[in-house]
Amino acid sequence: MMNHPDLQQFAKQLATWTELVIENGRTPFRRVDLYPQIQTEQGVLQPPVIFWINRQSMMAGGILLLPEQDLPTELERGRCCAEALGLRHFVTWETDRVRIWQLDGKTINQHQEFPLGNLEHPDSFRLLLEELLEALKLLAVIGLIPPGQLSAHYLHNLLQTTLEISLPPLLNNYRSQRAQETETTSGDADRQATEANRQLLLQLLALLWYQQLPSAILPEKLERAIEISLPQLPKSLQQALCWKITASKMALPHETMVCFHHLLLRLQQLSWDQPKERALTALQRLIDGWFPAQTQNSNAQICFYPEAPRLAAETDTLLSDSPALLAAAGLLEQLQEQPLRQQYSGNLLQFTPETLPAGRIQATLTRKRIPGRTVQQQYAALLRTSWPNRRFRLVSTTPLWLWETIHLLGLYRGAEILTLILPSQALTLAVEEPFWPLLLKNYQICSIVRRSEQSCELNLLRGTDVEQPIRIETGDDQRQVVPTWEIPLLRSRILLALQLPTTLYQLYANQLIPSGEESLSVSAQSGLKIYAESLLGRQLWRLLCDTPSPAAATELFSRATQISWPHPEVGLLEELALTSGADEDQLGSGDKLLAKRLQCPEVLDLQRPPGSRKTRPQVAENLPGKLLRQQLIKQLQDEGLPTFPEKYLYFLEQPQMVRYQFVAPLIVQQELLGQYELLDAAGQSILVYGEELVQALLLCSELQKNEVELPEDRQQLTLLLDQYRQDLRQFHQHLHELCFQRVENSKAALKLAKKTWAALELPPLKWLEAQP
Repeated sequence: MMNHPDLQQFAKQLATWTELVIENGRTPFRRVDLYPQIQTEQGVLQPPVIFWINRQSMMAGGILLLPEQDLPTELERGRCCAEALGLRHFVTWETDRVRIWQLDGKTINQHQEFPLGNLEHPDSFRLLLEELLEALKLLAVIGLIPPGQLSAHYLHNLLQTTLEISLPPLLNNYRSQRAQETETTSGDADRQATEANRQLLLQLLALLWYQQLPSAILPEKLERAIEISLPQLPKSLQQALCWKITASKMALPHETMVCFHHLLLRLQQLSWDQPKERALTALQRLIDGWFPAQTQNSNAQICFYPEAPRLAAETDTLLSDSPALLAAAGLLEQLQEQPLRQQYSGNLLQFTPETLPAGRIQATLTRKRIPGRTVQQQYAALLRTSWPNRRFRLVSTTPLWLWETIHLLGLYRGAEILTLILPSQALTLAVEEPFWPLLLKNYQICSIVRRSEQSCELNLLRGTDVEQPIRIETGDDQRQVVPTWEIPLLRSRILLALQLPTTLYQLYANQLIPSGEESLSVSAQSGLKIYAESLLGRQLWRLLCDTPSPAAATELFSRATQISWPHPEVGLLEELALTSGADEDQLGSGDKLLAKRLQCPEVLDLQRPPGSRKTRPQVAENLPGKLLRQQLIKQLQDEGLPTFPEKYLYFLEQPQMVRYQFVAPLIVQQELLGQYELLDAAGQSILVYGEELVQALLLCSELQKNEVELPEDRQQLTLLLDQYRQDLRQFHQHLHELCFQRVENSKAALKLAKKTWAALELPPLKWLEAQP
């Protein structure tokens, strides 16, 4: 029996042989895919091989499975795959034979069997595959399921395949657009392209559902036809489908329009919306795949940035920065004949105390993107509307979620629960940051829920009440934290209650005390240093602070007080001082003493965190980046570089040429009444007249030329320089577009463009930027 890697290799060999058959034109199949993902009633399955007649139209001709052991399970997988691809048959290639199976409802019947034959013959498997493909020709036609009997999974796969094919040209366009933007953090181009792709699909489906598209449309007219037809939809649905993705609308690439035009014709051919229940199910499954979070929000009336368009019935207002999510929510509500919710697109900071909707709010504030400098200045001005008496000094690396959290904490005036879903790092912010003072001085924390390693949920009430305990839910346990006006102490209690396992939490609650302003004896201070290097001390410090504990005793005590770091009582610290030393054995004896005296052997099982000194990680050489730069250089050289002055002399009519010889580089020694003295690297002096000639000679010097012929006429020289400058700017823009298409991160794309330019025989960028 072959193992899994062997099966993958065998599937690859079968696909290679199939491609040879396709190239020879002896089969209706036009494509073969290895382990593609398809949506089925069992979820996402990846059959080893699929033979396609037309993949974009979701016209499959056969499915080939390679069972390892459990044949009944594999047959059920085959049935699910066949139904999801609109087939009544599939193939199993087993260790002793090959069989074609046919479906009769939920029943699976054997249709044809092929013995493996002479396994010693080198071409036996290839010949058997050709025989199998020949047998599938007829079944590919008679085995197709009629349009009215196709499953919702089939339609789901058809829509998903269209999105996959149409995305790459859109992605290139959105990435290229970044090359013209001055602020590189203005948006995620890949996310914007995905949003545009999904929004376009939903617009097309809505127009098809309401039969508002013209009967005949050319591919190049599809975008315009959609724009003209959208106003004919119900007004609320039209708004949900048309939220802007970028400030300026971007025209669709021709390849994308052709792809969606193909889908339009295919859906019309299949009468996809009949029955309507099937179409609605396919649409719902498609959208669930985009937004896999299926947890509904609580009974909040206002939902900011939900993870999915599935919302509680009580929710009547929705804000999202995802136009595709808003479009999906609006379309599903309209097709399910539910009242459409009030929608807002964009950013939470657009609200003021007057415009914030009234009601219970749930906000998922987890966007970690760092706004650009100009945007941060705008946000700082907006915070004055929510906190008119405060001026915040937020660092330039403040993420978007913290800007929004501060704004919402100031805006909210309701008497109901305010639910915030924040990154887990929110609770680890230092007490000096605005987050903790604003939260604890204006709100009562009812509960904190640890949703995952990455996020937590805070349930808040406006006002303060230090009598009510805070409920902490860790997933495995529920704990209560006694509130206090001391912010460092309360922060410490909350963080440790959320993160410590049960045994260590009981140890913390019963036997450790928070660092305070009380003075410690010399021996206790020495014990505190030993404790800071112990497994338990380091573990608790790491949970409260993202920097290592200081080495100096006075600095350690001061910092411990700031973060309310828990430590043993003074008597035990003095005992620890007796184990003072720097070697590992002595440190280990301190751990053993703590485990014994605290009656908690679990502290010896803790892993020692990294050393107290943070080392800067070494940056590995970026080989993929170098390879990409080399590929770009070769492509640009093949396309042709602007070369001065040779390439531009054809603009001139019978120019009088003058030859100049020098040793680069040239520098301007002096200038007097239009006469310039240039000095080359060999000390040779060159006297010339006119700024245009000086500029041309300096440019040739920058290009490492030592001999050049230039026109004598000053107007002709100006023409050459102007045309070269214009071509360089176009070339620079083309280079940026290529870099931004190939690199997802904007800063990395800019860096790649600069390095590529520097590697080419071109003037320095400062020369081009200095020109008018």
